[in-house]
Amino acid sequence: MAKYALKVIQFFIMKMLGYKYVVNNKSREIHLLKYKHTNFDIYSIADYSFVKNDCDLDFYYRDFNGCRFCLPELDTDKNNFVEIDE
Repeated sequence: MAKYALKVIQFFIMKMLGYKYVVNNKSREIHLLKYKHTNFDIYSIADYSFVKNDCDLDFYYRDFNGCRFCLPELDTDKNNFVEIDE
């Protein structure tokens, strides 16, 4: 529980310092720090990096995709769903 609380504080401080994105290095997804959504707990990310601005984020665009909840315009997985006829 203490680790979780420390991570919440760290994310808050990074937001206050002007960081806009957190990158999940394991799932290779980019998340916005300013949004909290019910489908994903941003504090559960174990291997992450903070990104301050859009210019720095360009580095990740090639190999990472956006979270489908907070960055749907960068989500490259959205067209990979296959509908199953029943």
